[in-house]
Amino acid sequence: MKLLLQSILQTILWTLLVGLLYPLAMTLVCQGLFPSQANGSLLTVKDKDGHAVVVGSSLLAQQFSAPQYFWPRPSATTPVFSTVPSGASNFGPTNKNLHDNVLS
Repeated sequence: MKLLLQSILQTILWTLLVGLLYPLAMTLVCQGLFPSQANGSLLTVKDKDGHAVVVGSSLLAQQFSAPQYFWPRPSATTPVFSTVPSGASNFGPTNKNLHDNVLS
């Protein structure tokens, strides 16, 4: 019975410590030191009514063209590298449209 009680108390202790206190502490530290990155580095634009609309993140879906960077697969979204309506074109490697999209 003593072992069962210790096991239950250890489960409660570690659940509170690792499942509640640690994430809360990390959230507070990150919000204090890196608020933009902690909130997703969101990019906003004004819509026709003047409201701010989130259009993406400055940390995701960046287009790279320099040879030293890893190049992601071509995006079939509009605008290019938009993260919301993500998808592929399903063009095969011999398709001229794929070749034209990659080089443009």
